[in-house]
Amino acid sequence: MTEQEIKMALKMWLDPLNDAHWTKGGLPRLDIIRELLADTSITRADVHAAEPGFTREVARPVSTGICGHMFNGKCQLNDFVPTGPCHCSQDTR
Repeated sequence: MTEQEIKMALKMWLDPLNDAHWTKGGLPRLDIIRELLADTSITRADVHAAEPGFTREVARPVSTGICGHMFNGKCQLNDFVPTGPCHCSQDTR
């Protein structure tokens, strides 16, 4: 798995509001990342190398009015290209 793929999983697929995605210490759960990327060999060191200092707090969305699930101009929850403020029913902002 490349660092870029791990970084994308961290930033796009982990939900900072979902307790199941995080350890009690606020780190991304390795089993979740391994499952998302279908790679059981991913280690904590791999995650740290891909995105040093990434924690649940870092992952929390900043209130910008823009969809927090954006990637390449589309919302990853519903493949919608927004034209205004957040459109996601799952976004709490």
